[in-house]
Amino acid sequence: MLDIRLLVLCGALATGLVPQQPTGKPAPLPPSVEPDLKLGPTEPFVPPPATARPRAGALRSAKPVSRPEEGPAALLEGDRVLFDSPEPNSIWAATATYKIGFARGTASFVPFLGSTVAGDHAVHLRLRDLELGGRRLPAKESPEPRRDGNAVEFDHGSFVARYETRADGVEQSFRFDRLPSRGALVVRVGVETALLAESTGDSLRFLGAAGGVDYGPALAFDAGGRRLALERRFHDGVIEIAVPEAFVADAKLPLVIDPVIGAVATVHSDTAVLGQSDLCFSEADRRYTVCFELVYSATDTDVYAYDLDADGVPIAGSITPIDVSTDSWQAPRIANNALSGRNLVVAQVSTGNVSPFVIRGRTRSVAELGSQFTVEDQTNASGDKIRPDVGGDGHLSPPTYFTVVWERVFSTSDHDIHGVQLSNDLTPVRRTTTPILFDNSGSFETEPQISNGAGAPIPDALAQWWTVVWRRSTSVGQIFASTLRWDGLRGGTFLAGSGDVLLGWPSVSTLTVPDPQGNALALIAWEHGFLTDGGDTHDIDVVLCTRQGPVSPVYDLQVLEGDTTARQWDQFQPRVASDGCRFVVAYGDDYADSGDLDVRVTTLHALAPGTGGAWALGISEARAAPAFANRVETKHGLCAEFESHGSFSGGPIERSNRHALSWHDAGGTGVDNSIRFVRYAGMRSFGGITTLPTGCGSATIVHSGDPALALTIRIATSGQALLVGLARGVPLPICSTCALGLDPFDSISPHTTLVVPCDPSLLGGILAFQGVKVASGEPCVGNLISLTDTLLVQVR
Repeated sequence: MLDIRLLVLCGALATGLVPQQPTGKPAPLPPSVEPDLKLGPTEPFVPPPATARPRAGALRSAKPVSRPEEGPAALLEGDRVLFDSPEPNSIWAATATYKIGFARGTASFVPFLGSTVAGDHAVHLRLRDLELGGRRLPAKESPEPRRDGNAVEFDHGSFVARYETRADGVEQSFRFDRLPSRGALVVRVGVETALLAESTGDSLRFLGAAGGVDYGPALAFDAGGRRLALERRFHDGVIEIAVPEAFVADAKLPLVIDPVIGAVATVHSDTAVLGQSDLCFSEADRRYTVCFELVYSATDTDVYAYDLDADGVPIAGSITPIDVSTDSWQAPRIANNALSGRNLVVAQVSTGNVSPFVIRGRTRSVAELGSQFTVEDQTNASGDKIRPDVGGDGHLSPPTYFTVVWERVFSTSDHDIHGVQLSNDLTPVRRTTTPILFDNSGSFETEPQISNGAGAPIPDALAQWWTVVWRRSTSVGQIFASTLRWDGLRGGTFLAGSGDVLLGWPSVSTLTVPDPQGNALALIAWEHGFLTDGGDTHDIDVVLCTRQGPVSPVYDLQVLEGDTTARQWDQFQPRVASDGCRFVVAYGDDYADSGDLDVRVTTLHALAPGTGGAWALGISEARAAPAFANRVETKHGLCAEFESHGSFSGGPIERSNRHALSWHDAGGTGVDNSIRFVRYAGMRSFGGITTLPTGCGSATIVHSGDPALALTIRIATSGQALLVGLARGVPLPICSTCALGLDPFDSISPHTTLVVPCDPSLLGGILAFQGVKVASGEPCVGNLISLTDTLLVQVR
């Protein structure tokens, strides 16, 4: 029966029947918005103390196996300087040892002194005044910065202040192209810093408990090659550099004063701590983009992004600052808009990691980097805004949007879930001022997440819905979900699961492509703690939903996986994605409860109900180990290529079952703290296409694609017909050189394309294909027939 169903499919496709294609988009409806009727003062958000997980501990047991990892992230290469202009008239440069910002005549040098340092220790430099021959020389006080290669300049009119950035420090210089007169030249630079000044030989050093900054000796030189070491003094927050009258009198212009802001003098050694990562795929560019945190200090977290090609190979030079200012960007999330080819990164942003917290964003593509912009602050709704997430759209017909959700802090006992739709412009704009109120009750709602994609527009864009999930903390822990159509129409809110108070970290997949009955499914997962052991052991719960609500029982994923030993360990922080047919759940796993944290993935498929029954979940692959080294690997992100494949143009549906994961590798012996990446096919490696040697003569057969659920395969022969049927146990000789490798049921087009249905009952089924050519000079049946090898196609 299994093979007959596939045979019927082949025949249907051979006669030109293809899956339904998307239609044009209707005009978008006005967005659904509700007034925020809450009254009274809000309370600032106080970040909670660090939780016990993710945690590291003594590795008490050696692992039996490991596996290779693809594409470790090349982060800040030692000799690179990365530039950024996050806002107009603002420039930042960053290296592995420092960053420096330029705005309105001020240069702010921030040494990296270790992620655990209490705060940034910036040294702000600004022209105080300038004297020539004892008289003050006029100069522009707050010129805008301009970039010149690896340097940034301030044009003060009477001279140019230039900052040449290098991996080991910054060379500051003052260039005088003209002088109205000659005489002693004195430059005074104001210094603002919490570090203490200390003279050490030729250097002026600004030091704190963790380290500091060297302000090196200064030289004067002119266009004729004359050089002179200069006297430099520091008093009452001012650096004074003087060029003697005799040198100025004979100087051939331009005259340059050249101190060096030196390499960071670090008192102790500390490693840059990398944090949360997230990733998405762009079909337009065939690239993955990973964004991640770099903890610069206890009050300042930066965010970077870098690209990998479709094979998962890091693209040299693609690393980009999303924010390297002294603002703190935390918990970045990223999604793709296929129509514009842009990714949007959103993060929780504050100054010093204290209230007020706002949501900021920035678009990024291969060709362009947008300016930073505010997604939501306290203008439209009171209270801090934290824990953002973003959903993208794969549709290729306008208009398309990003949807951002976040947690709004109203009081210590009342948090809400709000959102907004944004255009896909270089600097996105809001569809409405008023936020979307997914949950604005008086309860404590937290940890929102939105599906990374809006789903495929099959049969049309009205099938595209984001799903938003969050946790409600009451006497009984609850996981809620709501939906939003691509054009802003609100769907209903429903309860996805409930239990004890230790439910948390909900995640939801993109909707699958609707089946012939119109069912589009999402998988919701969350972390379930057990009160009986104080919450130390957690499992992952999963449930299938349509956009109206749950359609399956709530399953304990570790029970489904069937590994009784691993079930006793701690599993936590699920992330969920869909390839349009199946679901992948990535989660943290505490190996043998040893503190050795890994990232596991399990692939699930939906089992349609019988008459009057409920949907069920089956396992395609359990507990695959993308991150299984003898180290602490956690803070993972997950994406599916399907989330950027939402629109298909002509012919059968083209899909990919590939997923990708990123995670933080805390390091071990000889291994650096890093962000790592791996692709995951979402299935076991069984099945595929194999060749049975049955061919003779000139006939050939070729194939492409992957015979996996919902994917496309193509088979072509040089002959006049393609036979399809069941594989023979023993090939049947036709003549001395030819053999029939299948029991043919039908003859179909010699160029056949088929889409394997999204039907788990087909898993493991095998069909055979063999080409037949009729022409003179072939070796069989009176020199008229040749046969190809037989392709055995097993669904996986």
